[in-house]
Amino acid sequence: MEYTVLEPLPGQGKTQSVTDATYFSTLYSAALSVAVALALVMIVIGGIEWSTSFANPSAKEEAKKRITGALVGLVLALVSWLILNTINPALVSPNEDMFSSLPSAGGGKGGGGMGGGTPCKGPTCYTEEQARALLKQFDIGTKDICPPGQSTGCVRLEGVRQAILMEAVWIKGMCECEVFITGGTEDGHSSGHLNGYKIDIRPNDKLNDWVETNMRKAGKQGGFDVYVNDKVPGGNSAGWMHENPGGPNDHWDIDIRGPQNGVG
Repeated sequence: MEYTVLEPLPGQGKTQSVTDATYFSTLYSAALSVAVALALVMIVIGGIEWSTSFANPSAKEEAKKRITGALVGLVLALVSWLILNTINPALVSPNEDMFSSLPSAGGGKGGGGMGGGTPCKGPTCYTEEQARALLKQFDIGTKDICPPGQSTGCVRLEGVRQAILMEAVWIKGMCECEVFITGGTEDGHSSGHLNGYKIDIRPNDKLNDWVETNMRKAGKQGGFDVYVNDKVPGGNSAGWMHENPGGPNDHWDIDIRGPQNGVG
């Protein structure tokens, strides 16, 4: 989403049209720069006061406190950046993907409509190669990669979000059962799939029993049973909807955002 600002943002030249990511990234950088600059100014002022207060012990003590406070503030500012950058570099350098899932001002949460998805890119998403390497590492099966122009009988994982694949890894470890992914970000799915929030998993008796026993049943959506992964330690409140049970397209539709977005 783009905004028109009344005055150009610092470091952005004369442009007045900025995106979410640019806006927040610029504000964060400006705030950090101001904090560092103020700390340095206070250190200089404290140093001057210290050097001119040799005959006034109380003034020297005040100068010492000023320098100490400035140093503490400088360290806190730098440590905050270091912590955020260590957790996720996108927190200190936002990109458009961080804002792509936010609803627009005129609409609510997307449900099961087809299309309209924005491919996920950035540090929270996997490439096709990264996703398939992770699945292979944990012995999770999936269909072959979709060739150009094909979206049936295959699976595309380009742009799938790390969190939803980790849900598959987690459930495999918990139920000690087969996990086979039958749907990802290929065309023909809802926007939740195309945005990388959802995957489909092939049901089997052991998996079904574990989900129905260890997840909280939240009701039905579209006539299908919906469960929430929030009962067992380590659960992350993902929505699990059993679509077309016993039918030719029987599958678990899993949404990392929760059951309110679980319509496939």
